[in-house]
Amino acid sequence: MGEQSILMRKGLDKLYTSLLISVMIMICAILAFIPILGLLAMVAMLVGSLVSLVFEIQGILKLKQVDGRYTTVLILYVVNFLCGLFDDLAVMDLVETVLSLAAMWILINTTNEYLEQVGRSDVAAKGRRVLAINIGLSVASVVISALSLMADSTWDLGVLAVSAGVFAVLTLVLGLVTLVLYISYLGNARDSF
Repeated sequence: MGEQSILMRKGLDKLYTSLLISVMIMICAILAFIPILGLLAMVAMLVGSLVSLVFEIQGILKLKQVDGRYTTVLILYVVNFLCGLFDDLAVMDLVETVLSLAAMWILINTTNEYLEQVGRSDVAAKGRRVLAINIGLSVASVVISALSLMADSTWDLGVLAVSAGVFAVLTLVLGLVTLVLYISYLGNARDSF
């Protein structure tokens, strides 16, 4: 499994790096609200997003040399990116959530098969936990989006605004926690090869 292990390690390392950049982008998004740092943070977010995308694609291209199922992950990433261009449409949030979840499901399950082959069932179990948490978070996100779309004029707008704000912050925090767990999984998986 020599060359296969090298490709797995390199591909997972690129994905790991891509997700670390994503965390920095989230930090820049928070800094963008500070007037003096706003423009600089926005530029950093744009550059970071492009660099992260390049690392993500490079990682998947390495991994697809090991297993063809990673090609599906690449296709899902590209379609998800294209859907992100139409982010103003509420239905696209749902599509992006489903595409992201499908890509993660394929990536984790395919990687877990190779982790089991090298005797790292502990890391594979961590991947299954990350996937379960992401499924739960995705369902919660879809429910929150649906509730906000279904809100009508009979609802108290103040309560609705506060509820939406609380749910948005909660989703952001849970998303960040999930991202950290996913980064940890990818790092452990990379180190297993």
